[in-house]
Amino acid sequence: MKVKENEKVIDRILEHETDVYPVMNAAVVADGKNYSLAAGLDEFCQLYSLKYKVITPKKSGQGMCDCVY
Repeated sequence: MKVKENEKVIDRILEHETDVYPVMNAAVVADGKNYSLAAGLDEFCQLYSLKYKVITPKKSGQGMCDCVY
């Protein structure tokens, strides 16, 4: 995320191809240290385990998320 003239600008860091099934809805559950994502893809449900680490940038303009895929 970058801040430019009182405006927040978000860069996409991940894209997940779902083929011909659009994501219709999603839910995230957190138990304190683990995160799970359930994505509704038409008549299917896909489950994902999420891990991430937030870092503080040293200089203005650097990214803030060091994501694990």
